Amino acid sequence: MGLLEAEGDGSVRLKSYFADTIEAAMTLAAKELGEDALLVYSREASPEAKYLGGYEVVFGSGEAKSSPEIAAAPAAMPVVAPPVPASSDQLGWASTALAELKSEIGSLRRDVAAHRRRMEDFLRASDRRAWRLLADWGSEPELLPGVALAGRLLQSDMDPEHVLDVIECVRDSVRAAGGANGERADAETWKHALIEELSSRRRTDVQLGQAGRRPAVVLIGPPGCGRTTAAMQLAAHATGRGLEPRLIAFEPGRLTAAQALRSYAAVLSAPFELVRRGDHLAGLLAARDADTLTIVDGPGIGGSPDDGSAQLAALGDRAAGVETWLVLPASLRASDLQRLIERFSRYRPARLVFTRTTETRHWGPVWSAAEWAGLPLAFFCDGPRIPEDWKAARPEAIAGWLLTGDAATMPGGSPDLGRDQPWPLAAGQVRQA
Repeated sequence: MGLLEAEGDGSVRLKSYFADTIEAAMTLAAKELGEDALLVYSREASPEAKYLGGYEVVFGSGEAKSSPEIAAAPAAMPVVAPPVPASSDQLGWASTALAELKSEIGSLRRDVAAHRRRMEDFLRASDRRAWRLLADWGSEPELLPGVALAGRLLQSDMDPEHVLDVIECVRDSVRAAGGANGERADAETWKHALIEELSSRRRTDVQLGQAGRRPAVVLIGPPGCGRTTAAMQLAAHATGRGLEPRLIAFEPGRLTAAQALRSYAAVLSAPFELVRRGDHLAGLLAARDADTLTIVDGPGIGGSPDDGSAQLAALGDRAAGVETWLVLPASLRASDLQRLIERFSRYRPARLVFTRTTETRHWGPVWSAAEWAGLPLAFFCDGPRIPEDWKAARPEAIAGWLLTGDAATMPGGSPDLGRDQPWPLAAGQVRQA
């Protein structure tokens, strides 16, 4: 707080008070000039005087009402009523509210920017021909059920190119059936035709060989994909079918998964071995008993130089009757699964196993991954329960999951793992070996 003083001809004395509030300036003027001090004008302090206080308030003392100095006060300094100062509580609340508003606006801007990036990525990744085709179909009323079904497949994150190919074949099938009957196909006819088309395109292979010709199964996949759980589930599955499993943990650099597999082998009273070198593993597989189902829990392959990837890549050239099964999480996006399939193609996998199937409602990536890989689906692993969470792949079930997004909604429940019986197929489907 500061003050400046200027005197007139003796009848009136003017004083400028600088303070953070006008009320504080009035209090100081009353103490110095007396209760008859007259407020002449107030204004915000100039930039060069800000250090003295936020406001400049001018008071006069003496015969102020008739003073010529006051009467001749410059127009640039009008007399104004002092604003009512805000209390500290009000200022604090306003400051907090303003900060919260700024934070919410910033969060909304970030959300909008992230949504825009996702949409741009989606449009770049999608095949625009599929969207243009569906837009053209919208002008034909008899094709509207197909548009709705194609939209569901796109929502399931199926590759747009696959959606386009499938839905065009379904349209031709529906039109051919409609031409023969002379009737327009309804939504149920379209849905049945779509399930048939999807089922006929997906190969499955749940066979574990024949007596005297049991394969050796090597489970590979990225770190954390659930290979060890899949190995234990497969061993229980084999035991339930009257087969004798043999468990091998191929761990060039770690022991954690090997300990879990060793413990479970003891529960099954099955042979177990820990292998650290690829040549040792190749020798064991070459000398294995063909009546025993040998299951190898491979290491997680993620780019580490000592993860055993080079030894696994050369395994197929040295051991006959060995099948590599690629284990992938069903919860990944289609683009991520496509990259993994490309990366693991060097190991020449024979079948696909998907884990974490309860963690997704988008089955399009699973269907498209099998399409990209050109491999049959073998099993789904829903969780750690043995053997309840180990399910054989069923083409018609996968087709239904694509449309519903929920495996629990499919009729029939889990497959009976204790019997070697063929699964029921959709009408008109031919089973592929």
